[in-house]
Amino acid sequence: MRQMKEGQRSLKYNVLLGLPYMGVVLALIGIAPYDLALNQYLYNPQNPLAVLFERWILCPIELLAVLCFYVLYRAKRQRRYALCALLTLWIVSFDTLKYWTSDLLLYGLVCVSALTLALCFHWLMRERVQVDWGKYEPFCRYFLTVFLSSFLLTFLLKSGWGRVRFREMNGDWSLFTPWYQINGFTHHQSFPSAHSAVMSTLLCFWRPCAKVHQGKFTWLLRILIIGLIGAMMILRMMAGAHFFSDVLVGFLLTYTMVIICRPIEKGR
Repeated sequence: MRQMKEGQRSLKYNVLLGLPYMGVVLALIGIAPYDLALNQYLYNPQNPLAVLFERWILCPIELLAVLCFYVLYRAKRQRRYALCALLTLWIVSFDTLKYWTSDLLLYGLVCVSALTLALCFHWLMRERVQVDWGKYEPFCRYFLTVFLSSFLLTFLLKSGWGRVRFREMNGDWSLFTPWYQINGFTHHQSFPSAHSAVMSTLLCFWRPCAKVHQGKFTWLLRILIIGLIGAMMILRMMAGAHFFSDVLVGFLLTYTMVIICRPIEKGR
């Protein structure tokens, strides 16, 4: 009887895990004829939220990756993690500034400032805060694996797919290609959406938030996660950076890595 209940629970769990795949596949099939028309309807690049989500909204997630590298450094006492934390911090600074300037001097100043802040943070955490770093090591490994693998997969697909962005067409709709058409290595990188993939790494917190918080607050956090991912999808379309199919596949790539890498979270 107990085995039967466990089997039913496992079947229900697997069905729930498969629902996003079925939803995305059906959406990709159904949206293919309307992918361009949907962007034409939503396109509004001056929308403040679209600008915010393109330029700054991913910074907290990228900084979380910096923090995870730092936790691994403190837990393992291996300098390679500290170097990875500094490198990620520089990438965050570059990713934020690239929308505003190409001044190399300013980049240099920002890098120096980032290094100074990192050293101050390290001193503060070492001298003032007592933390069991090993307790958070499995989750940090889990998050970093999902974050880096989904970003790498997205980058490789972008490079080889060669799909032109909506805003790059400048009204020439003949440049549009459906999501399933591979155009090869071009300078166009619309498919899939890296912003959606990175935002979807928030799914890593789906289970941990239930362990830390109980009841309604857990569902509020989960609704927030879904809301942020959904908002990123819509706003990337409004910015003209991606089509609906782009953001769907970006989400699905990260969702897949969240499932595959889950044993890491359990310390296996």
